[in-house]
Amino acid sequence: MQMKGITFSLLSGFLAATASLCGKLSMAAEKTLMLCEMFLENLPAANTRKNNFTYSPVCQNILLFTRVGFLFAMVISNILMWTIYSKALRLTTTVLEAAITNLAANFLFTAAYGQVFFGESLGFLWWMGTALCIIGLTIMQKEDAKIPTVIKAKKN
Repeated sequence: MQMKGITFSLLSGFLAATASLCGKLSMAAEKTLMLCEMFLENLPAANTRKNNFTYSPVCQNILLFTRVGFLFAMVISNILMWTIYSKALRLTTTVLEAAITNLAANFLFTAAYGQVFFGESLGFLWWMGTALCIIGLTIMQKEDAKIPTVIKAKKN
């Protein structure tokens, strides 16, 4: 049962990162335009076109629809993320266990999305900050796991 909670926490972290990516693509027109052009260049039919053909007019025409689509995907991803995260909270032994797993997955998927879609590079300080956040939450979770036994002992 607990493994299901961890799996749901990982999935909710993935969906949170996906919602952030979709939100950025829906609001940043230049990034969405660049993504559209990259997509069209990789289509098999693009190899048969003339070298002087530009995709910008095609992408400009569908830019509004693409941005609205990413906005819709962001909302759906957030709804799914909160639904799955609430299931993870029910299935894990402590709230912090679900939160740590969700945060770690969110950070790592966000890093992967940044590198793949935006060419970002992650330096040493980013990785140190991520590690410190996860270590801090893990320490809090271990301390939080001790508290219920003390409270139960006082009640009896």
